[in-house]
Amino acid sequence: MAAGAALLALTRAARVLAVSRSLRDVAVSLGVPTERIRVVPNGVDVERFHPRDRETARRAVGLPVDRTIVLSVGGAQRG
Repeated sequence: MAAGAALLALTRAARVLAVSRSLRDVAVSLGVPTERIRVVPNGVDVERFHPRDRETARRAVGLPVDRTIVLSVGGAQRG
């Protein structure tokens, strides 16, 4: 049932974002017209984001040093 709902959502969506050409190709194979698909690759600025001392970083932003933290960062831009 969930796969059917996902397929319905993909084929009815005004736009579909894919993070790679291979995922774009999967969407096309499922019936999404290519003109409705935009490839926006994942990426990271390694000059700005790099490993640091975990405890120091957590203390700097007021996060607990003894807990598991899940963080997701993202953004979308044209070009």
